[in-house]
Formats: sequence, structure tokens, C-alpha cells
Amino acid sequence: MLKVDYRLKKTKDFEKIFKFGKSVSQNGLSFKFLNKTNNSRKRFGFIISSKVIKKANERNQLRRKLQEITRKKINLIKKNIDGVFIVRKNLSRQKSKNLEPLIDKLFKQLY
Repeated sequence: MLKVDYRLKKTKDFEKIFKFGKSVSQNGLSFKFLNKTNNSRKRFGFIISSKVIKKANERNQLRRKLQEITRKKINLIKKNIDGVFIVRKNLSRQKSKNLEPLIDKLFKQLY
């Protein structure tokens, strides 16, 4: 699981990313990010709508998988960024073994 220091929590941070951030997408997973100039940590948020996955336990399970993969891959990102993963409908049907290469592709698109 991602440490608390690496998580986005405040609504104003999410709003700032959605207003000024750039976006990359790959097979049902979007990543909206904002480059930061100060030397703070990389922070990530996860959005999975109840319209995409109806059951809360399935949404939470997918969010935990995404957090774990992000924790492993966090060193691939060289910049300090704030980013939000947004799950779309077609991602909910994919198996968890397909998530890791998907996140790798998203992180490579950042550069």
C-alpha cells in the first residue's frame, strides 16, 4: 500500500490537477498529472466511480491493487508530480496481471 505521504487527500489538490493538469490514457485507465516545481514528494490519487464498478468492495479491491503497483513503480517517475488515476469501464473487466504493464506504459508516456 502507498504510504500516506504519497497519497493525495485534499479536494483542492484534486481540483487543481483537473483544472491545470495534463492527461495520458491507456486501455481504460487515465492518468491526469501536474508537474510540481517544489521538492515535495510524488503524490497519487485514485478515482473509481460507482458507475464503473457497482460494488464498493470491488472498487476498493481495484484501488488497492492500483496503489500497490504504483508503490512498486514509483521510482520510474523522475519528476515530482501530483497525479490521479481514473478508472474507465473497460478497465474493470481486465485481470490484475494486466494492470502492471498498463501502468508502466502510462508512466513512460509522461516523458
